[in-house]
Amino acid sequence: MYQRDIAHIIVQTLKRTTGKGPNLVKVNISENVIIIDIKGALTTLEHTLIKKSCQNVLLVKVIRKKIINAELANITAEFKQLTHMPDLQIKCFTSEIDYENDRQIILFICNKFLLEYSY
Repeated sequence: MYQRDIAHIIVQTLKRTTGKGPNLVKVNISENVIIIDIKGALTTLEHTLIKKSCQNVLLVKVIRKKIINAELANITAEFKQLTHMPDLQIKCFTSEIDYENDRQIILFICNKFLLEYSY
């Protein structure tokens, strides 16, 4: 129900913060859990860092997590507007990156079930 709009929010956030949009974003919602599968997530800089040294993988992961954390208030505000749920909050999130396949998975856990509030 909200998948396409959430994907758009994530694409725009990544474009604004990293300078590059992903190739494909898939969103799955299960009750209060939002899983975002991003393909083509890495920037040229991130690819270069990872190719130069395996130790840079951790650096890229930390930077990506900091980007999401810095944008969390904006993402939450956009989710609230989209769902018409002013009390919606993202309780926590995690992010993992599959560097070999240029893929990032972000998992958001919200305080409310998103599917109960369809319009």
